[in-house]
Amino acid sequence: MRLVSKHAQVGYQTPGDRPGCRNCAHFEVTRHDSPVIAPRTACTLHDLEVTSGGICNSHKLQRKAGEAELAFLARQCDLFKRQVQELQPRLVDTRVFPSVGELYEGKPMTVAKHRRLTVEQLVTNEEASGDPELVAIAAKRRRWAGMPPQARERRA
Repeated sequence: MRLVSKHAQVGYQTPGDRPGCRNCAHFEVTRHDSPVIAPRTACTLHDLEVTSGGICNSHKLQRKAGEAELAFLARQCDLFKRQVQELQPRLVDTRVFPSVGELYEGKPMTVAKHRRLTVEQLVTNEEASGDPELVAIAAKRRRWAGMPPQARERRA
């Protein structure tokens, strides 16, 4: 008799098939952003830390295979969406300049004026970002473009 059929005959259950905290409706895995901190497994009904192989009298078999992982991935997606929104660049100067030759403030736009206005806009937005690297780049762009330094740059 093959081992698989013998298992089926005697009703053998693997640890993943048997009832336990890992497949309970109240089981929760909380993972941290740190790779050093181990995941925390807890019972939401009794508010205590548990092991995945444990079981209590309040066990409620509800989770399907992979449901805990899907819930974790959904929380991670929400976290990433919030982080992306926080990292969106803050634009202070959102002007759109006309093409070269079109009228701008009553005069035709020249290549030099277009370039100067674009650099000023770029520097303004880099400084508004608050990122130290972008602020340093903006200071260099100011020097290269011949723009006056900011007040804080003059003191340094």
